[in-house]
Amino acid sequence: MFYKIISELLILVLLAISCIRVLFIRNTRQDPIASVPIIVMVILVAYILAFSVSTIGFIIAFLTFFVFFWNLRALMRLSAHLIIDHYSPIFIFISMINFVLVMGCIALVIFYRPMFVNLKKTNVEKQSFSYYGTLTDGFETIKEIRQYKTAFIYRYASKKQNDEGGSNKGTVLFIPNECVPADAYEPIFVELAQKGLTVYAAEFYTKDIKWFGDYRDLKIFRTFFLSLYRFIKPSVFHIAQMNKSDNLSREFVRFSELVDMIDSSNKEKVFWISDYNCIPAMELAVKNLKKASNDITKPTLIDLAQTPAYTSPGWGPIQQTNPFLAFLMKVPDDPNPTKKLMLFLTTIMNID
Repeated sequence: MFYKIISELLILVLLAISCIRVLFIRNTRQDPIASVPIIVMVILVAYILAFSVSTIGFIIAFLTFFVFFWNLRALMRLSAHLIIDHYSPIFIFISMINFVLVMGCIALVIFYRPMFVNLKKTNVEKQSFSYYGTLTDGFETIKEIRQYKTAFIYRYASKKQNDEGGSNKGTVLFIPNECVPADAYEPIFVELAQKGLTVYAAEFYTKDIKWFGDYRDLKIFRTFFLSLYRFIKPSVFHIAQMNKSDNLSREFVRFSELVDMIDSSNKEKVFWISDYNCIPAMELAVKNLKKASNDITKPTLIDLAQTPAYTSPGWGPIQQTNPFLAFLMKVPDDPNPTKKLMLFLTTIMNID
């Protein structure tokens, strides 16, 4: 999340420079700063590919396109090596409006910045694994450039456990709610790891996972559209939810196989966790795994949405990880929603 905020601020600062330049022209000259919006567009594409579309990201993209559009003529003059001796009143006016909007967005990003978990201070180590494949055919490690990443596994464990082989109180397999990415639950992963559990979180973006059946299923769009429809178009979200049980059950089956690939050691205690209306899908996954092999550790199935006083089921501790979305949804203020979720989890898991 730290790099996401830095990327957002970089884009906005460059946009602000592009807009404010109209106040500082003094002599007849070319306008090289007119090329800044193109640079910002390139950074924006890289930002979306890296972090996907989000609520604040959508606002930033809108401002970027708006500034780029109003600077097209200036860019064409620059490419033709024409001299600028003044800016038109309408261009100055629009640039000032853009500048005010950009500065307001900078304030928004800073004020509603998510909580950043410093893994070094918590003595928790995070590892990332990526795979190519589908839920139907299985997954393999990426060996060729043309094999794009369709499965992402994140492992959290205490540094002591990794270095010294400390006691493992259990293995957690966590698939986030379809409306949010895995890092929306990172405060929970870190606290579980500090208590001696090994936590695996997974995200799947394969072509055989159907929520909408079109471009909205792509990694860069899926969580944005699902959260958008859940918020403003419940009827569309309900239709997409009809595929949840099938999608989630198949994800847990493949997730279990991938975890065994990463760590083939015997797992005495296994916990499967997701968030909101997920138990039927997990039960189906357990049944399918037993059909394939009787030699599996029966997992304890947990739905975070059953947590008492959980004010944002299906969104994770949103007040910490996405405070701007929590504001839009009018989620009640809670300085530490992770504490409630951890109390619920530790009780069910029977850990200290």
